[in-house]
Amino acid sequence: MTDAQQAVATETATPEAPAEGSQQEATVEQVEAEWRNRVSQKDRAHAAEAKTLRQQIAALEAEAKASDGRTASEQDAVKLENERLRKQLAERDIAYALAVRKAKYPGAADALDPEVFVAMDEAKLAGLESRLTPGALEEGPLATRTMVPATAPRTTAVPKPLSEKTSAELEADLARLAPDFLRQLGPR
Repeated sequence: MTDAQQAVATETATPEAPAEGSQQEATVEQVEAEWRNRVSQKDRAHAAEAKTLRQQIAALEAEAKASDGRTASEQDAVKLENERLRKQLAERDIAYALAVRKAKYPGAADALDPEVFVAMDEAKLAGLESRLTPGALEEGPLATRTMVPATAPRTTAVPKPLSEKTSAELEADLARLAPDFLRQLGPR
């Protein structure tokens, strides 16, 4: 562990949590404050590691510029070490981004490849997470939307021509369409 990492570790150390039962249940605000504290500790530790790696890279670059009298093999070794440190920094940045996003979007993290997950836009991740989370539609803005089931297409019945109807069918039509007229005619 480097000096910077040790300084961050001692600076961000949290006191021991009291035994269960000795403390009342935490309120929402207390839990959120504890979560923010933990995330900020991770941020500080990551920033300290990144800073030390960047300092090493800068020192190697300065050394490479100042070392005009070195042999080609020594310069190649410095370049290789510089590339190794750059890759290590990039890997740590990706690992940190992956850890932060996994905490925020656990469903999407399980569904996607880590490289795609880190490279994907936050808005797309949020949308994917809402689709993958069970019960999300019952809670979100789409919960009020009603879905109309598909209905069968309407078909219009083609009426029989009057010339083909029987007298009983004609009287039934008349009774249905003009019951007052039938009453005026009287009983048959």
